[in-house]
Amino acid sequence: MDAFDKIKEKVEQNTDTVEFRDFGDGTTDNWIKKAELALGVKFPVSYKWWLKNYGGGEILGEEIFSIYEMDFEEVVGGDVVKMTKLYRTRGVDKDSIVVSTTDRGEIFYLKTSEMNNFNDCPVYLNVTNAIYADNFIDFLQKRIDENIT
Repeated sequence: MDAFDKIKEKVEQNTDTVEFRDFGDGTTDNWIKKAELALGVKFPVSYKWWLKNYGGGEILGEEIFSIYEMDFEEVVGGDVVKMTKLYRTRGVDKDSIVVSTTDRGEIFYLKTSEMNNFNDCPVYLNVTNAIYADNFIDFLQKRIDENIT
């Protein structure tokens, strides 16, 4: 079982904590390309997989930023383009993609300048300025595990 299968299973087993769209009801390649262009970065493979398969959702009420499939200049809420651009004005590097925030001031972001040979990159946490997870799938796993009641 690979990491994608494992996270799919974990999502299915934790519906009281994880509220994602139905598997397979994700974002189109076209919208992903538009978002990458708008942010000037390439999305890592693990984040693209989640966007394509789930498209959006929350873990215990904390939104995982997605693509709302609306004009990026008009969208509100947790659209990844809108939120990343907002946090870039607050000091997040232009090579980063903000994927989630908490009401405790935590900002989780993908550091695309650290893309590895598998087209994936780590997720950082602003509070420590250190790697929180090796990739986006590991980030989801960790956030679910930390919030299981």
